[in-house]
Amino acid sequence: MNSRNNNPWVLIGVGCGAVLLLVLGGGGALFLTRSRAMESERLAVLEARRAQEEQARALAEAQKRTEAPRPVPDLPAKEIEALRARLGEADEKLARAEAKIRELEAARVVPEATQSAEPAPDVKERLEAARKSLAELSKKGIFGMQTPEFSRLVEEFKKLGAEGLALLTEQLLKGASSNERFIAGALLEEIADPASVAALAKAAREDPEMIVRRMAAHALAVGQFPEGKDALNGAMMNDPDWGVRTNAAYGLAKMGDPRGVQELVRWYESPTTEAQYKTPILGGIADVGDPSTAYIFRGLLQKSQDLTELILAIRGAEQTKDVSLVPDLQRVKETSTDEMIREAADKAIQKLRGY
Repeated sequence: MNSRNNNPWVLIGVGCGAVLLLVLGGGGALFLTRSRAMESERLAVLEARRAQEEQARALAEAQKRTEAPRPVPDLPAKEIEALRARLGEADEKLARAEAKIRELEAARVVPEATQSAEPAPDVKERLEAARKSLAELSKKGIFGMQTPEFSRLVEEFKKLGAEGLALLTEQLLKGASSNERFIAGALLEEIADPASVAALAKAAREDPEMIVRRMAAHALAVGQFPEGKDALNGAMMNDPDWGVRTNAAYGLAKMGDPRGVQELVRWYESPTTEAQYKTPILGGIADVGDPSTAYIFRGLLQKSQDLTELILAIRGAEQTKDVSLVPDLQRVKETSTDEMIREAADKAIQKLRGY
């Protein structure tokens, strides 16, 4: 659950495995064996075709000799019959070889389809157990994320590989309750598999519940998937919910997209943004630490007496790598009565002086 601990402010908007590898490995070996068999048959076909062409040329030469104006002896006629017989044999061999190739190519598809259609029995049992655990955890809603069971399920779904990912994406998109879909999104965030981007994007765009869209947008943001940038931009610009827009902007900003930084700053500075929302937005801005936002942290370091704002301003100053903020940090270190603030300021100063 590192992604949440790194930036709790924007979390909710308000404050195949080994089995899969074995299957693919077996399929690959099987395909290789059959490919060699087909290559042998193809070589036989080529050989038969060469023999066929040679017989046809010999037959044509014999026919030319029979059409010559001089008398034709009996030998050429017998030779022609023999060549025709050999040509017939070559035709039969060619037909048998081509039929064999068709048979092998048809057989090749069957094992591959069979292997991917049904998980192994032990995997099926583990999937069913994970499904039941997921249903129980979902009953706790957002608080389920803070339980040991959540951490255990993260590891179990990672081990289940593609099958586990398929179960979670299905739950995210088709879960009966918003709690089920929310917990599925939270687990997908921790697994951070690019294969989940399409499902997360769909949930962020279409789920009717705000809390699920927030979670999906946050998962895309924390995962920093390049494939998810369009979905994040759409959520940032179009979603009616403030939390979804904030999470999406944060994700874009973390990926170096200036649009995300600009939106976060605009919402932070807007007089219409409620005070309770400014803190999580400031947390996102601080975590990104874009150099263009250094003036925000300078102002807070110089004027704010709020401990939360000061901690975030110190964090943001450190992230920007802007050494011009050192004097402001030094003043906070020397004047603050809070030990945690003084220690944080000192740490930021040491880091900035190292750049």
